[in-house]
Order: sequence, then structure tokens, then C-alpha cells
Amino acid sequence: MLQKTPGLKRLDLQLLEMIDDARNILTAMNIQVDPKILMNGFSASGSFTNRFSFLHPEKIKALAIGGFNGELMLSQNELNGIKLDYPIGTNDFRKLSGKKLDINAYKSIPQLIYMGKLDENDAVQYDDAYDNKERDIINNNIGSKVQERYLQCQKIYLEHNIHPIFKTYENVGHCTTQDMNLAVIKFFFAQMHEK
Repeated sequence: MLQKTPGLKRLDLQLLEMIDDARNILTAMNIQVDPKILMNGFSASGSFTNRFSFLHPEKIKALAIGGFNGELMLSQNELNGIKLDYPIGTNDFRKLSGKKLDINAYKSIPQLIYMGKLDENDAVQYDDAYDNKERDIINNNIGSKVQERYLQCQKIYLEHNIHPIFKTYENVGHCTTQDMNLAVIKFFFAQMHEK
């Protein structure tokens, strides 16, 4: 969100422009396109999808994410008296995004959130994902291990009346399986037929 390099600035807005361009092309070809999108992401793209859904909840019909370090963005400004700035929480959301979080739109998004029970891929501990301050906040308040964070994030979501489908896959590490892929397909198929 703080990146100023032209090619990397506000990737969320760049993605929306790409979607609009594709929608215009398909509409010109008389192909009907839903006004909302389905988003699916695993690992870093799962984290992107999770954050994007807070920034643009009105654009999303449903989302599925997996393998995301167990660390979900939280819909709150603080935890244990500590301010939670983006991408951990929403304390500076308006300042960064230029708009107020539409929490009702966010809560209305059908979500499938899944992890392998053996997934210990932990980007939280590396500088390319979080800085030292963010890492300390996460490790000390949400959990220092992937699976611990995943359980704590589930608890926090439910406490804040956010009700994704949480699914854990036994004997699976940081990868997708046929079962996971089929679950995502079935989930999206069901959402495509919801009014």
C-alpha cells in the first residue's frame, strides 16, 4: 500500500482496472459478465486476496484462500491495547485507502478459508512479508507459529461476527491437493448460483 513505484503502486487498483478492461471486452462480444468477481489465492496470493477483500468488498461475490501463513487481516483497530495497522488490522485503513472500511459488505462475502494441518510455511518471520514491528505484534499477540495463528484468527473472526467456512486438511503441508481444489470449485459453483 505504501509502494510509490509506478508499476507497483496500488496493485489493488491496477487489478480493478484489468477486470474492468476484461469485462468491457467480453461485453462487446455479447458475453454476459457478473458485476462481482470470484477471487482465489494460495500462499502470498491468498494474503493478497484477503487484504483485497477488505479494500474492495463490494466487488467480490466470493473468495477462497489457503496457505496464507495462518495470518488473516483482522477487522479491528487494536488487539490487547496495541494498534493494528494495515496489513494486520484496520487502524490506519482510511489513511491508506482513502475510504472507510465497509465492514457490512466485507462480512457479507462468502469465504472459504483453508489450511493444511502440516503447513508451517511462515512468511511472517521474513522481511519480504512483514517488518520487525509487525512481526512482533503478530508473534506476541496472535501467535508465533502458523497453526497457532490460524486457530487464533478463526477465533477472532467468529468473535467479530465474520463467518467464513474454515477447513483444515489433515496430513497436508504447504501445497494444494485435489481435495482442496475440488472444494474450491464446488464452493465457487454454489456461489455462482446464489442470487
